[in-house]
Amino acid sequence: MTNSGVYISTAALRGRSLADMLDLLEARGLKRLELGLLEGPVDGLGALLREAREKRGFEFIIHNYFPPPARPFVLNPASIDPDHRARCLDLCRTAIDLSARLDAPFYSIHAGFTVRAEPGDLGGDLSRLPRIPRGQAETAMVETLRRLSDQAGDRLDILVENHVLIPANRVDGGNELLPGALPDELLGLLEAVDRENVGLLIDLGHLKVTAATMGQAPEAWFERLAPLTRAWHLHDNDGTADTHGPLDEAAWFWPLAGKAPAEKTALIIEAAGLSPENLVRQTELVERRWPRK
Repeated sequence: MTNSGVYISTAALRGRSLADMLDLLEARGLKRLELGLLEGPVDGLGALLREAREKRGFEFIIHNYFPPPARPFVLNPASIDPDHRARCLDLCRTAIDLSARLDAPFYSIHAGFTVRAEPGDLGGDLSRLPRIPRGQAETAMVETLRRLSDQAGDRLDILVENHVLIPANRVDGGNELLPGALPDELLGLLEAVDRENVGLLIDLGHLKVTAATMGQAPEAWFERLAPLTRAWHLHDNDGTADTHGPLDEAAWFWPLAGKAPAEKTALIIEAAGLSPENLVRQTELVERRWPRK
């Protein structure tokens, strides 16, 4: 099982079908794809992925809300509603089993919410939504991750992605709605779960915005989280909003990249709206600026 090289996220190719994404990447010699954001279900998904892996040489990892269900919902590992929780666990179990069939090294999932959100709520002000008691949400998230850890077994790892905290979602100056946005929350979650196959996927765009929201330096947060991080989502922004902007030579995290255990870490380009030509340039930039041991 290999986990080296740079992946492209489906989020960077939005607006295209999965089949078109595969053709576009293959034509440019890019054959590592993170299966995440898509517009809806894919007909013949299993056969499409099997053919791409076995005959075309693609490598896949699966992220969060994939395969996309016919009836959209918010995947929340901290849900305490029995029916919603069952839907979340079913999607995750399907993703884990598919990951294992694709020989993927991990399945990654967003941290949980303490609000009852609908798909259209995400990315905006969540403070007006009905809330789950913080303690109950945290307990549910620990239990969910333990169940997913058991499901994965020794086949693959389970990674938790950090949330992005924007100023509109601060409550009384702190983070009440998105446990898993701050380093202490992430590290505390891993300690509570206490499973060797559970780690972190750190989204560096999220980290930058959240640190700015809290008046902190993202560089210090990077160094704290790097030892337990097994994958990175790479994109950039100006620190005020999670815009999923492209990478350039001035990206804030390049000087820190050598402190991450890159030889066993997946690097995933998640900048949005990239042209086919820019996909290649972004990949070459990451390969040049993020040392591989």
